[in-house]
This record gives sequence, structure tokens and C-alpha cells, in this order.
Amino acid sequence: MKIPILNSLLDLVFPKLCVCCGGVLMEGEENICLTCLYTLPRVVEKDYTDNKVMEIFLGRVRLEKAMSWCHFDKETKVQNILHHIKYKGKSKFANQIGEIMAREMLDFFVDIDAIVPVPLHPKKEKMRGYNQSKEIARGVQEVVGLPIFSQLIERTRFSETQTHKNKEERWKNTEGLFTLAPNDGFEGKHILLIDDVLTTGSTAIACLKCLEQIPNVKLSFLSLAFGG
Repeated sequence: MKIPILNSLLDLVFPKLCVCCGGVLMEGEENICLTCLYTLPRVVEKDYTDNKVMEIFLGRVRLEKAMSWCHFDKETKVQNILHHIKYKGKSKFANQIGEIMAREMLDFFVDIDAIVPVPLHPKKEKMRGYNQSKEIARGVQEVVGLPIFSQLIERTRFSETQTHKNKEERWKNTEGLFTLAPNDGFEGKHILLIDDVLTTGSTAIACLKCLEQIPNVKLSFLSLAFGG
């Protein structure tokens, strides 16, 4: 009985706040309030093979389907979510958002055999404490039950963040950045690449080109946010 009382007192002194609006979270809310969650700018296109996300990959890599969950712009709720997931140590929030995304997009995962999150360099993952794309994928896994293969693509060198680079610099920064690990058993499988945010597509396409080396593989892409 003492622990619930202590938790209630702590909540009064140090209330849990919504990462998007800064408001106090109500009982049952975690990380994000229901109002902010409801008003996030979803990508509402339902054709997974013909949409603005898919256009990023046309002529560069062959995909079965592609989609993002929400639109991303600077100084928005979605940017706050990404910032907390990537830089504030909120790996459990990444799990939570991955679950919410998967529940809202259940039909997207039909025919998918496996999930591969975009990898971080081991040095960067150690510095951050986790890979946010892997944590999002784990949230998705909780809903759809698909296996995650986080080491199928390896990041071969430590690179600077893409955040402040222009389009040309982003493409150059991904040259030779990834390599395909041993992949016995993946021939003919349908693999879903998951990332946190899609902008120019340079990182995602570099990963997908690695996966294309698998014989008869089918590829799809999903991101939490789309900034295109």
C-alpha cells in the first residue's frame, strides 16, 4: 500500500508531462496525452503502392509497398516525439509509438515475413543507449508478432548526423555506409525496413540496396514520420 501512495506523492511534486504539449498527463496516459495523440498529422493515404512516400524510392529501389505513419515538420508535435525518442533516452516511448502505429496500420503488415530496423553504428548506439528504429520495431513486433533481424544490415563506419545536411550531402554521406551480413534463409522472403523518419530517403535507400542483394527478396518500407 505504501508504494502507490508514494507514487501519488511523487506525481504531485514531479508530475509526468506530455512530450508534445507539456501538459500534465492524466491517469492512464503515458508520455503523450490523448489529445495530442488524436491530433497528430497522420498520413492518410491508403494505397501503399502509390503515394508520396513511395515516390521517394521510384527509380532507385524496387519496393512492394511503402508508407509513413505521420507527417513531419519542424516545431511540431511529431518533431517533439522524434526528439524525445532519439535524444532524451525514451526507448520505452519508441516502443509505445511503434505499438500505436502498428495497431492503426494492421493491414500494412499482411504478407511481411521479417522486420529489419535501420542500424546505427555500434559506437553511436552505445552512446545513445539504444537504436530508436529498433525500439520502434519492437513496438511493432508486440502487435504483429513478426521477427526482427537487427543485424542483417551492418553500418560499416561512424558517420555524422544527417539532420543539418542538405540533400546532396545526405546522399554522399551514405555512400558505402552499409553492408549486408550473412543472410542464409532470407531468399524469397518479404522484408520490411523500419526507420524513425524519412526525408530524402538516402539512408533508407542505402539499406534497401543492401537487402536487394538477397536472391528473390521482396522489400517494403515503413517509417514513423515522413518529412518529404
